[in-house]
Amino acid sequence: MEGVEPKVEAEIRRCVADIAERRYPRVEVGSWVPDVSVDWISVGWIEGEKALSLIPDHFAENELGSLQAEVETIRAAKAGAVMVHSASSIAYAVGDERYALSESDLLTTCAAWIEPDGGPAVMFWTGSRYRMVPLDELTGGDVDEYLLEDLEFYASGDGFEPYVVEDTPRSRALVEWRLGG
Repeated sequence: MEGVEPKVEAEIRRCVADIAERRYPRVEVGSWVPDVSVDWISVGWIEGEKALSLIPDHFAENELGSLQAEVETIRAAKAGAVMVHSASSIAYAVGDERYALSESDLLTTCAAWIEPDGGPAVMFWTGSRYRMVPLDELTGGDVDEYLLEDLEFYASGDGFEPYVVEDTPRSRALVEWRLGG
């Protein structure tokens, strides 16, 4: 790891080794039940990696992002690598487009201004892109406080489980496939 302090390198390698030992998160398949002591009743589970590739449309947007990050971090660690932030995506909305933004988009507003014609305009963050970097190719420029925080979080064994998707014919078929049925 060129340009990485030995103490930081040792911490990165320890975290990656711990993460590589983790299993992929499980996704519970269930039915939402209002007005009872539990939010949902599970009919089984599937591995998060399979769920991402076969039923990504079953997840709420925020849950999908969390599951993707967790699976990618574990996959990278199992390959002796880390996920490094490579770019941020932003979008603009001007005039009437601004009023069509979702509450989620408005929460990620980076800047807002008034256009010369008097109409509103906003710039908002839409996500980050990451690339997988093998540990031996990691440089000091790749390592920042966020990388270390993420690695320490996932190495601690914490995650965002349980992930839950609605019981549908497609999700139930994946549970049955996992069970060998």
